[in-house]
Amino acid sequence: MTSEGAHALETAIAGKAQVLVTANLKDFIHKDTTIVVPQRYVIYIKSNPTVQIVHPYLFMDWIRNGQIPPQSNPEN
Repeated sequence: MTSEGAHALETAIAGKAQVLVTANLKDFIHKDTTIVVPQRYVIYIKSNPTVQIVHPYLFMDWIRNGQIPPQSNPEN
């Protein structure tokens, strides 16, 4: 994870964000992330609840369809 990605993620966690929307998903790939959809959707599993990191195009589809995946807890 790049330092810029780490700072953005720390801010999202501190603000209790459910979703972090970014076009730079490669900055967030780390041992503590799970890739759900390559280059579109990863989940940071180290926080409780998890933080979903999503490309803007996929997030727009979620909003249009009213189907934002629920946040999950790492122990589930």
